[in-house]
Amino acid sequence: MLRKILVNYSGNTYTFSELERKTGFSRELLYSRYIRGKRGKDLVKQKDTRGSYAQPIRIKFHNTRMTFSQISKKYNVPSNTISYRYKMGYREDALLSKLDNRPNARTIKVYGKKYTFKQLSIETGLNTSTLKGRYKKGKRDDELIAPRIRIQSTRRIKTNVNGHIYSLKELSIKYNIPMKRIQNRYQKGKRGNELIAPKVTKLLLEYDGHNYSLKELSKKLKISQPTIRNRYNHGKRGHELLIR
Repeated sequence: MLRKILVNYSGNTYTFSELERKTGFSRELLYSRYIRGKRGKDLVKQKDTRGSYAQPIRIKFHNTRMTFSQISKKYNVPSNTISYRYKMGYREDALLSKLDNRPNARTIKVYGKKYTFKQLSIETGLNTSTLKGRYKKGKRDDELIAPRIRIQSTRRIKTNVNGHIYSLKELSIKYNIPMKRIQNRYQKGKRGNELIAPKVTKLLLEYDGHNYSLKELSKKLKISQPTIRNRYNHGKRGHELLIR
């Protein structure tokens, strides 16, 4: 059905596939906008995080300022790929290079030697899903094949809190804190009063030099609370919270 529709853009007629190659926007997105009544330049406008249309983002590339679409057309790399890599921290030629981070790649290199995940699994004792997960996250060599740390059983652990020795179960009963929470805190390296500290439920986020609650920042930025929390959990801070 997409092949039969012709759209007018900048005085010329294109199919959605042709317009995708020219602008860098996927044909699915172009078609979605088309059936909502968008025509001409409205089909290829960059949409900001608050729902209004904004000017395309220009980034520094090879000593000039270019949009993702311009880079896409010049180097024949999808603009969505360039945009994603830019948000992940890639710059300059790394935006264009062919990245082989696929966990299903036939072979990978560890200290210069090639292995399949199955071969590496047999040699290291780690299961293939663990290796693939680490590889996909960008871990290589030592980090890729590091042995899994087995968490110490907490049943017999004794710890000092306020000058007294308690088991974790005794702490749970004495301070009326769920056993699971104390165990998690202990396994994360917390000791003493950190084990029995009250749970912080209100998240304060710094933005433009001021602290906001999640609800306040959501209202200020006009972005939903789950979206802001998700971005915050992925390490974004300040104005990075605006970037998808």
